[in-house]
Amino acid sequence: MKHLIGFLAVLLCCQSFKVNAQEKQIPLDSNGKIGILDSKLEQKLGLFSEYPNFMEARLFQINDTSYVLEVYYRPGRDLLKNRWPLSLEGIRTFRQKVSSRLAETTSHMALDQDGRSQWIAGLMALSLGYYGWAVPASLDVDNGKVGVALYMLTGSAGFYIPYSATRNRSVTDAAATLSLYGGSRGIAHGIVFASLVDNEPAERGVLASGMLFSMAESFAGFQLANRLDLSSGTSEVMGVVGDFGMGLGFGTAHLFDFYDQENGRAIATSVLAESGLGMWAGYRLACQQPYTRGDARVLSAAGLLGAYLPLALVDVSGTDNKKIYTAASMAGSVAGLGFGQHLVKDKDFSTGQGNLVQLGQLAGGLLGLGAAYLVTSQNQDNSILYLTASAVGAATGFWLMVRSFEQTASVEDENLSIQVHVNPAGVLRLATGRQSSAKTSPLLQVNCVF
Repeated sequence: MKHLIGFLAVLLCCQSFKVNAQEKQIPLDSNGKIGILDSKLEQKLGLFSEYPNFMEARLFQINDTSYVLEVYYRPGRDLLKNRWPLSLEGIRTFRQKVSSRLAETTSHMALDQDGRSQWIAGLMALSLGYYGWAVPASLDVDNGKVGVALYMLTGSAGFYIPYSATRNRSVTDAAATLSLYGGSRGIAHGIVFASLVDNEPAERGVLASGMLFSMAESFAGFQLANRLDLSSGTSEVMGVVGDFGMGLGFGTAHLFDFYDQENGRAIATSVLAESGLGMWAGYRLACQQPYTRGDARVLSAAGLLGAYLPLALVDVSGTDNKKIYTAASMAGSVAGLGFGQHLVKDKDFSTGQGNLVQLGQLAGGLLGLGAAYLVTSQNQDNSILYLTASAVGAATGFWLMVRSFEQTASVEDENLSIQVHVNPAGVLRLATGRQSSAKTSPLLQVNCVF
C-alpha cells in the first residue's frame, strides 16, 4: 500500500511537471512589445492598481485556447503570486487593453508642448485687449453691466478654451509663434477687409470683422505650422516679412492716391495682397537657409534700418513731396531685408543676441537724436539734423552689435578631417621583416571625418 501511494505521488508530480513544461510565456500586448510588465511600466499603465506593491506580471499559454496570467506582488515581507486562467476571448480583450494603454501613454509622452504656455498667454492677452470689448461693441450692447460681464467672460474664455483644447495635444513653439502672429495681425487684416466688402463699413462690422479674422488666422497659423513642420525661426521670419509686406501695402496705397480717393476697397486689396505675399516671401527665405529666432530678429532690425535711413537722405534734398519719402522708405526696407538675409547667412544668432541687436539699434538712434537735440537751438527747424543723427546712431548701434556677435554666431564649416595614426607594432614588424601566420598589426590607422 505504501509503495502504491508513493507511486501515485511520483506520477502526480511528473504530471504537474509535464503541465508546467507545456506553458509558454507570450507577450502581454497584441503588438508583441511587452514580455514582462514590471512595476515601472505599471505605474504608467495602471492595469493592476488593486495589487499593493505590484512587482511584475507574466502571461503564459498552456494550449491553443487556455492561458494563465501570473501577477507577483509584495503586500508585506512575503512575495505572493496570483494565477488567473483566461480564455481565448479573454486574452484578446486583455492584450488589446494593454496595447491601447501603452499607445495612450506613448502618445502623451511624445507631446511637444514647449509653446503651450506662451500660446495660451498670448490668446488670453488678445481676449483681454481686443475680443473682450469688441464682442459687446459689435453686438451693440448698451447696458454697462452686461458689457462688463461680457468682457470678463470673453477674457476668461481666452484662457480656458485653449487650455482645455490642448491638454493632450502638441503645441510646438513654432505653432504658437505663427498662431499668435495670425491672431494679432488678423485684427488689422479684418479691419481692412471690412472696407473691401463695404467702402464705408459700419463700426460694428469693422470690429466684428477684425475679431473673426483674428480667430481664423490664429487657427490657420497653428495648423499651417504643424502641417509644414515649421521651426520657430521659420515661423518668426514669416511674421517679420509679413509685417513688412503689410507696410508695403499701405505704402502702395499712398503712392497710387487711394487715400485721397477714399477708395477703401483698393486700400484693402493692396494691404491684404502684399501682406500675404510677404508671408510667402518669408517662408521662401527660410527655405533657402535655416533661420533661428535670433536670425529673424536681426533680419527685422536690418529691414527697419533700411526703411529709416533713406528718410534722412530725402529730407536733406528739401523736397515736400510725401510720395518720395514713401517710395524711398519702401525701397530701403526691401534693400534692408536683402542685406539682412546676406548678413545672417551661415550664422545662427541666438534669441538673446537678436534682441540685443534690436535694442542696440534703438539705443544708437536715441543716442544720436539726444546728442543732436543738445547742440541745436529750439528756434530753428532741425529736422534734417535730427533725422541724420538718429539714422547714423541707429546704423552704428546695429553694426556694432552685429560685429560683437559675429564670431559666436558663426556656424562652423564641416570640413573634411583626416587623422593618421602610426602603429608601433606594425613599424617593428616591417623593420625586422618578420612574418607571422597570425593576424598582423596594421602599419597605419586612418580616421576620416566628414
